[in-house]
Amino acid sequence: MPENLKIAQDAIKKEVEKQDKVGGQLLTKELQFPDSQNYKIFKVYDIPLSLLTFNKYNGRIASDMLTYERALGTEEGVNPNTAEGERIIRNMLLASTDDKISQETLKIKQKEIAIITEDGVIIDGNKRTCLLKENYEKDPSLINTLRTVILPVSNLKPEEIESYETLYQIGGEPKEDYKPINTYLKIRRMYLAKAQNLNTETNAVAAQIFDQQQDVSNTIDTENLDDNAIRYIAKKYGHYKTIKGESGVKKALRVMNVMESYLRAIQCPNTYRLLYDREEQFRGLEDWLRKYKNASSEQCFSEFSDLDYDNLKNLAYDYILAKTTNQDFRNIGGRKKRNHIIGNKKAWDKLVNGWHDIFENESRDLKVDISFQNQKNIVENIIEAEKTFIAKFKSKLDDNITNALEEVKRDQRSAIPRTLVQGSIDNIKALFDNPGALHNPEVQTLVSNLIDVAESIVTLNSLGSLRQVEHTLNKSFKLIGEDIDKMSDIDKEEVQNIVKNIQKVAFKIEKKRFNE
Repeated sequence: MPENLKIAQDAIKKEVEKQDKVGGQLLTKELQFPDSQNYKIFKVYDIPLSLLTFNKYNGRIASDMLTYERALGTEEGVNPNTAEGERIIRNMLLASTDDKISQETLKIKQKEIAIITEDGVIIDGNKRTCLLKENYEKDPSLINTLRTVILPVSNLKPEEIESYETLYQIGGEPKEDYKPINTYLKIRRMYLAKAQNLNTETNAVAAQIFDQQQDVSNTIDTENLDDNAIRYIAKKYGHYKTIKGESGVKKALRVMNVMESYLRAIQCPNTYRLLYDREEQFRGLEDWLRKYKNASSEQCFSEFSDLDYDNLKNLAYDYILAKTTNQDFRNIGGRKKRNHIIGNKKAWDKLVNGWHDIFENESRDLKVDISFQNQKNIVENIIEAEKTFIAKFKSKLDDNITNALEEVKRDQRSAIPRTLVQGSIDNIKALFDNPGALHNPEVQTLVSNLIDVAESIVTLNSLGSLRQVEHTLNKSFKLIGEDIDKMSDIDKEEVQNIVKNIQKVAFKIEKKRFNE
């Protein structure tokens, strides 16, 4: 790496002049420049790897860099123009994502053309440069140059570097996906820079946002977002994966706030590696916290209180930390009231009580020590602390969800007969809208069969049978009251005998049941 960017700029200028002088058929590449509304054709040059400087603000390693620099505790942080600084950045790049860029392919030919500044700062191609250097250090006969376009800019401020990186890596088709947390960090940083007009050299907030020692997690009020900043980001970022348009940008900022709150709650502020592989759950939790605030949603049970809201947030943090499956997590507060735990008070109480019991005599403390001034040790320490928590609590937390979900399923099963019976009643009532249909012999037969089925259901137990008798007697009493004056003496006598027999049966039941 060059000692400083001025030295690199002079050396790169000489390389360009030399390659232009040689002539021949130089490659070209069309790029958006200076913004997405304009295009320019650039020549492609082979620049020695030794003249290039890695971009420590690379969005692909943002979470690891934030964690490391804040643990490092020095004013400067990581300096990419030192051997130690480059080593740290390269280690992060190598561990940042699944290796979609083939190291073996790079031994033969670099397929994708990179983008650098005049002073050698890598805008697009940090991972490729890292792999090329790895190869060359192992075998000096291999490629030791980066095939790249050179933007006519230099001495860029961090926010300007990030703006170009966004334009070329995100604004177009990204060659390798960012970790989701790095996407959220990038959007937050872009928002703060744009909302606070950081395009001036004298603005002190610019240094704060891009100085990794500063905590800017509490600077965004998502209830009063800057519309111009949102539109600006949406144009650059608004079609990338889960970030869809202006609403997607706003959602990302709200989710980032929840992530920060989570890290503070588990006493690991700025430890962004603990957010890996948890994006869907944080997006879901953000929905719940917004939807269930002040019990404003009909999807939670009616007695949902502020205490329940706090319990939802805190127990969700534990389930996220334990890496419960996305499906199990959705069962806590999904979208349909009848299908999730928070829509059922019995199920919710069981979940909360079980959660309290799990941690009643146990410490949640992750014991994450990020004081080591060595990037590898910091990462390993975080991963080990996470594994220890999962091994200790995940199975208990998963069982707790299963037990609470049984209450939901029990209510679902009990609701099936009610739904079917109510449907039958509604259908029968519909017959009275067409009285003529009741005189149809086929309809009369079907109604008679329905009555038989109903009687067989209610007589499955003695209480049901008595309820049916009571219902029939009440209905008969009403009919007899209407027809008694029209009855013959013989019919009246039969009614009297039936009533006496009913009285005898009722007396026997009462004597046997209550006087033994």
